[in-house]
Amino acid sequence: CLTLLLGYSLIANLARPALDSDTLVAEFDNRSGGEREFDLWRQTEGVPPLPEDFDLRYMTFAGRLALQHRSVPAIRLQAGNGRDAIIYYVRDSQFRLDGVADITGSQGTVRVYRDQPGGWTIIVVHSGNSLAPFLHRAGSSV
Repeated sequence: CLTLLLGYSLIANLARPALDSDTLVAEFDNRSGGEREFDLWRQTEGVPPLPEDFDLRYMTFAGRLALQHRSVPAIRLQAGNGRDAIIYYVRDSQFRLDGVADITGSQGTVRVYRDQPGGWTIIVVHSGNSLAPFLHRAGSSV
């Protein structure tokens, strides 16, 4: 029984992949931040490009989020100091969008970008009343 246990332990240990530090460093060096991650996610989800020149270095999430109890493609941007934005991709088949409009409240703003490629509507909900904290700044190097 002990021999069987030792044999199993040896096989299990040999079956695990070896971690290669050089590969880890190369993969880390090849990452170009949010732009590459966003493009890969966008292609996987089949959604159009962003409607504004968002600075994707602020992207902290790309996946699916619940929007009024429905899972939709979304990304989150966090520009620091409590400045957050969530960008939702929706279609008419998921929601009735006829009453959705740009609005500004005391805590944030909703911006609606209709008629995007592929029949998408992009809804940006962000803190404050300006998108400026989430956009590339003129002359920034990205």
